[in-house]
Amino acid sequence: MGGDSAQLLAVDLGTSSVKVGVFAADGRLLSFARRAYGRAQVAGEVAEQDPEVWWSSTAEAIREAASDLDLRQVGAVCVGGQGPTLVLVDAEGRPVRPALSWMDARSTTQGARLSRALGTDGAAFSLVPRLLWVAENEPGSYERARWALQAWDFIAARLGGGRIAAASTFAGDVVWRGDWLTAAGLSGSGPHPRCGGCGRGVCRNGWAMGSGGRVAEGIPIIGGMNDGVGSIVGAAGSVVGRATDPGGAAGGLALCWHERVSAPGVDCWAGLVPGTHIIGGAFVAGGRLWTGGRTSRPPAICSARSRSLKPHPRALAGWSVCRFWPASDRRCGTRPPAAPC
Repeated sequence: MGGDSAQLLAVDLGTSSVKVGVFAADGRLLSFARRAYGRAQVAGEVAEQDPEVWWSSTAEAIREAASDLDLRQVGAVCVGGQGPTLVLVDAEGRPVRPALSWMDARSTTQGARLSRALGTDGAAFSLVPRLLWVAENEPGSYERARWALQAWDFIAARLGGGRIAAASTFAGDVVWRGDWLTAAGLSGSGPHPRCGGCGRGVCRNGWAMGSGGRVAEGIPIIGGMNDGVGSIVGAAGSVVGRATDPGGAAGGLALCWHERVSAPGVDCWAGLVPGTHIIGGAFVAGGRLWTGGRTSRPPAICSARSRSLKPHPRALAGWSVCRFWPASDRRCGTRPPAAPC
């Protein structure tokens, strides 16, 4: 095939818009389209979105991105996006209620309860507390649901004609931890969380009319990842000592480190590279606030550094990567400044 042949169709389902890109085999972007659908409907602790709006916007963006291209030779489709956002669907892949956005705070009580029961943290980036909240507060929705999905897995399912593939995840991911599901009493009944390996399905005729029918049936659909994790991958942020701004609606700072850090107010989760850990991440999703240029001292990370971060021979000192940057200075994906907190 020629270098300009469309080889990959990529979908990024963000918090306020969906982005679609078509790429050549050498990685060049051939076409790009965006459709905005506004942020989640927020009222107090409630933050919800309509998955059907995601789908219609995605279909429109695919049609625009493919308007001047022949997508019949596309080799794969990959979908990633916002999270942790919970989508409950029935056996046919239809939503039984609006999606609980990652900004929804109603499951805080359930998350704290599970953390105490298990003696561990991680609720901010898990979907188990959200699923438990639905089970306890909306038993009708819980009973009607067949599958519990992440946001991008819903789009992948629609591309696959409603068939649900295994949800995208990676080893050590906290989204659908088995011990959390067991502690919540959700492992034996109710909607089935889709977890355990990279999601994979194939394009079906069921979505052809909605997206313009421009991608051949049978093309593999690969479940992607959370957009914050994708930012870390794109910025080569899995190198020990390197920090990445995940960007998007959440913002934050994700530091790759060689050991796990446990300190009040600091989130730490398994890195993509074995033996590494990510400290921080999307602060808004984790209940933290990154104030940009207002201060140069993030108390949670700086205090944790003095107690928990031990220098690594391949890493920059902890203090050199944990200060705040002004919004106009996005250096955290390249070289951290040398000034201490």
